[in-house]
Amino acid sequence: MIDLFCVETQAANEYVQSQRRLLLGMAYNNLSQFTKAKQMYSAAAQGFTQKFSTHFYFISRINLFWVHYNQKNRHKMELELAEIQKCSIDSEGEALRVLSCKLSFSLSIENFDACDETILEIENKSSSMSEAFKINFLIDKFNLELKRSNFELCQQYLHDMKKYRKYYLTSNYNFMKTLLDHYLKNTPIYVNDRDFKDSPYLLLQLKVIQKLRKGI
Repeated sequence: MIDLFCVETQAANEYVQSQRRLLLGMAYNNLSQFTKAKQMYSAAAQGFTQKFSTHFYFISRINLFWVHYNQKNRHKMELELAEIQKCSIDSEGEALRVLSCKLSFSLSIENFDACDETILEIENKSSSMSEAFKINFLIDKFNLELKRSNFELCQQYLHDMKKYRKYYLTSNYNFMKTLLDHYLKNTPIYVNDRDFKDSPYLLLQLKVIQKLRKGI
């Protein structure tokens, strides 16, 4: 299906082609094919440009940031964040997405003071948060406090996540609970592949931590 979607139609205008590239970028990113995702997002951003479609240019740039985040490329994250901050922001939802990028970047470089400042900015826009954003925000706060070894707050955030869309059944929740139980209760890290069938990268992280703890 993706291969068919990759075929460019000469009759389509640049806007249509850029939409197609944006969708392809999303598909490749979901398949963890990050190099192809970056190519498609970059091409989409170039096609849209700020003058042609400010909203979809912004979306392309945001998605590029998250590809660099998935690859843990902090330098590229910083460069992309700078580009995002130049974009025209037309809504509170878009402003929140920019702040989410800022928070994730600050967390990746362990600038905790910057994280705290950004968290306050986000909380001041709480009325504009979607449910999905609230969940991701809780994950970011969990990760921040985990890095600070503030396990009681981590436990609170994990509890708060249960309020949203049966979140306790997801791979992220299983990953976070496994880590927290290990740090709080010294519970051995047991890994069940079935709990992470939708998120193999989380399964890999847990297996690495498991081996490091065993001294392998």
